[in-house]
Amino acid sequence: MNRTVKYVLPAGLFLLVCLVGLSPAQQGSTAAVPAKEQGKAGEAENESDIVDKNNWNKYVEETLNKLTKQLDVLKNQKAELRSEQKQLRDEIYKRCGMSPENVVPSLLNVEREIFTAQIDLESKVRGKEAIAKQIAEGAENVKKNMDNDPVLKNLKSLVIEKTEALQILEGQYKMGTAPYTDLSKAKAELTEAKIRLALREEELTKGNGDAGTGKLYLLIRENSLAVTQIEARLIALSGHCQRLRETRDLVDQYTDRTESEIPRINRQIDRMSDKILNVKESEMAQPDKENNSR
Repeated sequence: MNRTVKYVLPAGLFLLVCLVGLSPAQQGSTAAVPAKEQGKAGEAENESDIVDKNNWNKYVEETLNKLTKQLDVLKNQKAELRSEQKQLRDEIYKRCGMSPENVVPSLLNVEREIFTAQIDLESKVRGKEAIAKQIAEGAENVKKNMDNDPVLKNLKSLVIEKTEALQILEGQYKMGTAPYTDLSKAKAELTEAKIRLALREEELTKGNGDAGTGKLYLLIRENSLAVTQIEARLIALSGHCQRLRETRDLVDQYTDRTESEIPRINRQIDRMSDKILNVKESEMAQPDKENNSR
């Protein structure tokens, strides 16, 4: 409406000037205006409409070109983000063999497994130390009991005595002053004394929990094996956890592209497309508006 008035006013002013320039006798009616002048006024109005329409079309074309360029820039930015997203995804899979969506859950699971394994290892190590302490205490008790046993003391003295007697007889036998029968008898007596000593030591050992000590040795071997297995598992878990933690930064970048940057660009592209559509619709509707305003 405003554009039409802007360009129609000059034609009205032209008619007014024509009327003012006439004599009073000629100003009696509009029929007195020469047909040639009325034609010029109509041509001026048509020219105003043409200028108005041309300006509007030029404005629409420039606006569409500007918006289209902005839309192309946004689409290029989106393509770059998509390319970065793919590169990040490929690098993450290369480092840890899994998709970005699974890295953080896997990292949390590995950290929980490490925590559990560390507690289990600490428990096994303490159990191993406790068993070793029991074995050492049992051995110390056996030693004390054996040292304080009078029978064992006598048998040890007897072995020493028989050993010395045999050494003397061996010397005499070599010199030919002692018969072989005495030497054989001395050897037999020494062997018998050693057997009696060994039996007494075994008796004392069994009496002081030798069977229990054997079970403790079995437990400590099993415990040591478990500790070794847990330590090996912790080494593997720690290495895997380290790789996942090093990949976490890439996952954060991938998540930022996926959940923030690309959706933001999509929203901007949608808004820009709507603007372009609105401009095109206004271009098509402009002649109707001008006709209605008249």
